[in-house]
Amino acid sequence: MAEFWAKGVELGLKGKQLTEFVKSQERLIAQREEREAQREERQAQREERQMELKRLELQIEMETKRLELQTEMVRIQNEHEAPRQRDNQQQMLHRAPKLPAFADGKDQIDCCLARFERFAESARWQRDDWAIQLSAHLTGAALEVYTRLSNDDARDYDVLKEALLSCYNFTERGYRQRFRECQPLSGETPSQFVERLSSYLQKWVELSGEEQSYESLRDLIVKEQFLHAFLGRAKTAGFEGHY
Repeated sequence: MAEFWAKGVELGLKGKQLTEFVKSQERLIAQREEREAQREERQAQREERQMELKRLELQIEMETKRLELQTEMVRIQNEHEAPRQRDNQQQMLHRAPKLPAFADGKDQIDCCLARFERFAESARWQRDDWAIQLSAHLTGAALEVYTRLSNDDARDYDVLKEALLSCYNFTERGYRQRFRECQPLSGETPSQFVERLSSYLQKWVELSGEEQSYESLRDLIVKEQFLHAFLGRAKTAGFEGHY
């Protein structure tokens, strides 16, 4: 600041002009320092981005090498296992029953899965092969469910089965709804209707996770009926959004 005063005096400035000159010089210095700080910050950000890009490139390179190694190991393993797998597949196909394809929109997926499992067990298929065998009989939305699974999940029958049942609403909520809305079908005898009702109830209880005892079943049905009645009354009163 003293330097600016001396320079202003040297220029012949006095009083207010001298004060304004000193202030303007100080503002210029402050602006230059701010611009310099901004340049340094931008430079630091560029360097940080460059370092991050280098880290990503290194990660990609390492992942690529890992995948190449994994692919090579799988290839070698397949070369050793291919003859045994072909023999197993031929034996499996020889024993395989002729299964019709699942007719989306017509067949019930839970019934088709039960039929498939009985066939697979009677043919003594390895459970590891069930998923790929089932996929050959899927159509429509069921086939879409299969194709959207990851490679590992698509080979796991239990994962595939759960995904299919969920897609067609064969869940706890779905079986509960079927049980409550079930009506006799055309040509269905009373005993068949009762059997179908019982199967819906059994599946509902199993998927609820409740213990299969009289007390647990009673609590489950009372709780569900309470919610059904309570929310129905709230909906009638126009307050369903509060529950």
